[in-house]
Amino acid sequence: LPIKFKVLNDNNSSDDTASSASLSPKFGFLFKAPVVVEPPALAFEKFIPTHINSPVRALIEDNKYTEATAKILTYEDKELTAGQKRNLHFYLAQCYALENLIAPAVHTFKQALIKEPTSSLEKNHNTYIHAYIAFLMQDADEFEALTKKLIDIKKIPENNDCILANTDELSLFSKKPGSSFAEIYQEVHLSKQPISHLEY
Repeated sequence: LPIKFKVLNDNNSSDDTASSASLSPKFGFLFKAPVVVEPPALAFEKFIPTHINSPVRALIEDNKYTEATAKILTYEDKELTAGQKRNLHFYLAQCYALENLIAPAVHTFKQALIKEPTSSLEKNHNTYIHAYIAFLMQDADEFEALTKKLIDIKKIPENNDCILANTDELSLFSKKPGSSFAEIYQEVHLSKQPISHLEY
C-alpha cells in the first residue's frame, strides 16, 4: 500500500486542506491524492446529553451504552475549554458506569474533578463527583455523608447553583440500594431534561 504523509506548505506548517502525497514502493515516485476532509464536529452544546437532540442522549435512551461511550471517545473539537473537557469526562464516566465498567468510570470521574477548587461552585462540583465515585465504589457511608453535605448546603436560600440543583438525584441513589447505576440513571435523567452543571 502507498505510504501516506502530509504535504507541508511553504511556511512548513501542515495544511489539512491541501493534497497529500503518496510514495509508491512499486514505482518509486510521488503522486498527489486528495485528502479526505472530515465534516466539522457537532457543536459541543448540541453533542452532550443535556441537549434534547444530542446523539449521545439518543443512544443512552435506546440503552446503547457502548455506542454512546464510543461516540464520546471519538468526539473531536480542538476548541474545547477546560470546563467543557471536564464536562465531557463527566459524561464519558457516566457512560462507563451505565455499562457497569466501574474501574474506567471511577478513573474518568476523577478526570472531571477540578484540581484546585476555589469558589463554592467548584467545591460543590467536586463533592458531587466524589459522591458518584463513592456510589460506584459501594462506599455507603461516604456516599451518604457527601449527599447530606450537598443537601444541607442547598437548604441555604442564597445557595442555588447548578450543582445543587442535582442533589435530588443523589438522594434517589441512596433510596435504592442494590439498584444498578443504569436503572437509577434512566429514572432520574430520562424523565426530564438534564441539567448541564459542569460548564464553568
